[in-house]
Amino acid sequence: MANPQSLTYYAPAGKPMAGGRFLYPHAVLDLIAAAPENSWIQLNTNTFQEAWSPADSRWISGNNSAEGPDAIMRSWASIGWDSKRSRAVLWGGGHANSWANEVYTWSAYTRKWAHAFYCTDMLTAIGRPVDGNNSPVSSHTYANNFYLPILDRFFTGGGANQPGGTTMSVWDGNTTVGYAGGFTLDLALAGQGFVGGLTGSNCKHGSLSGHDFPGARAWKLRNFCDGRLAVLPSTVNPSKIESGVAHAVENGHDVLYMVILSCVFRVEFVDDDPDNDVITQVAGYDPSRYTNGAVAYDPLRKLFVMPTGDTTSRRLNFIDLKKVPNLSAAWPYVVSYPSELALGYLGSNGHHKYCGFAYYPAGECFVYWYKGRQPWLIHPPEGNPTPSTGWTLTRPTMDAGTSAPPEIETDAMGVCGKFRYAEDLGCCIAIRGDYAGNVWALKLAGWTDPRS
Repeated sequence: MANPQSLTYYAPAGKPMAGGRFLYPHAVLDLIAAAPENSWIQLNTNTFQEAWSPADSRWISGNNSAEGPDAIMRSWASIGWDSKRSRAVLWGGGHANSWANEVYTWSAYTRKWAHAFYCTDMLTAIGRPVDGNNSPVSSHTYANNFYLPILDRFFTGGGANQPGGTTMSVWDGNTTVGYAGGFTLDLALAGQGFVGGLTGSNCKHGSLSGHDFPGARAWKLRNFCDGRLAVLPSTVNPSKIESGVAHAVENGHDVLYMVILSCVFRVEFVDDDPDNDVITQVAGYDPSRYTNGAVAYDPLRKLFVMPTGDTTSRRLNFIDLKKVPNLSAAWPYVVSYPSELALGYLGSNGHHKYCGFAYYPAGECFVYWYKGRQPWLIHPPEGNPTPSTGWTLTRPTMDAGTSAPPEIETDAMGVCGKFRYAEDLGCCIAIRGDYAGNVWALKLAGWTDPRS
């Protein structure tokens, strides 16, 4: 564990830190500022693999070898972007892919991947962490990881968990007593030799046999599925967030809009006490809108938007939150994807759920991207309520003289939850590659330097 007195503090260039600590130039913003508009900038200077935890601290799989953290990156993992510290927080794994619930970060200050918290050991016979409700079970997160800037916590809603593909659960001893809506994570002790939950709950093999890592007690259960969810029809039992979440700041609090079994809920994080979370349903049950894909929120028009479908059924589903919700009505949708976007642009299985989707404030539009140089921009029409006609999709002319993510990627699950807007950089951030973890910034027209 690091000596707290030896910790390094960083600040953006030209911005002194409180307490008189030294400046550290924000090289990433310098790179972005120097790049042309409508271009990509690769940011990482090490690979994800170079930051992996020691093999003896990882989960041992059935063939008696340590699981590789590549499965954490590959298996429907997603990131939360911490705009206060210019860093991505990665957590994932899950269903039939990985038991490992360890945490990784990438920092725009150091431009490097780093290990944040060690993996929790598991009671595989019952599928729960050895420290019970103090750690989450490794899960496919799709696009529901996010960073809550007001609460200053990373959030995960989990998803299809390891091993059975059901969901994270609330435990009473070794008995499941209900579904776990999600967990928040305090990263104050990240990178200092801690396991995320309780002391001694870490995996211990080989050179680390019998070695108890100190517990950060960083995870906190936030149980949305405890009877506070009103769902239509009543026969539907909400279990996991199998899609994305979109963030807003309302009433001075973090708010997440999330899809839980094709219903949309608003969760307001009042404070660090999960019992004070305010949960409201804002859209009814609509199985035709089911997807594992990303979602985004336009705070100007108060639109919650989710692309769905495949090469034959292409839709932009949206909920206009300016209106009083009709919980018994289907969501409106826009059938306006051009065939080029459907046939030549989607993920490896031809589904929109493999693509990245985010809101870009400077352009007042949504950004849609899967691979290569070319993103798409989606502009909603004006009107109150927002109409389902008049939406436009455009391709910005990208700078061809700079590098860009490759057209062919080996990470078969795409960028569903690894494409986020970073407010502190003014760019969308994309992460590609199970081992490389290449971090790219997408600088679009209208970019302004956040330091100015």
